[in-house]
Amino acid sequence: MSSAASPANRRRQAPRRPERRRPGAAPAAFRAAQDLEAAPFLGDTWFYRALAALGAGRSRLIETCDGQALPAAPPVGDGHALTAVTLRLTPTGERVLQGNADRVELLGIDRWVGGTHLTADAAWRWNPAAGQLSQPAPGQARTSRPPR
Repeated sequence: MSSAASPANRRRQAPRRPERRRPGAAPAAFRAAQDLEAAPFLGDTWFYRALAALGAGRSRLIETCDGQALPAAPPVGDGHALTAVTLRLTPTGERVLQGNADRVELLGIDRWVGGTHLTADAAWRWNPAAGQLSQPAPGQARTSRPPR
């Protein structure tokens, strides 16, 4: 199952996808994400932090239009530098959106959401056909984060 169906990303899933994927600025991406939420709650700092994580490493899903990794997000990086770049999906990002690649396998995951520690070896997935969460298959668990 693609990472777009993971519980960690379920709240970010859009009920609809943009008709055309084209380069855009980080602030425009933030506004678009807010427009897709029934009750927007994700602030810009956390959004930019998640955006920078998707744009880091060899398997990044987004990058600058110059083909570079995204700059670090605040408070570690300069927020003005991040909001000044124009973003585009990478071919890997397109594969993830199409369900042909897995975000967790590509970038790993190590974060807390609502008191739950999400890691690559415990990445539960949302099964839209069954309308329920599915636990990781035995033997499929990963114990380390993939190299960046």
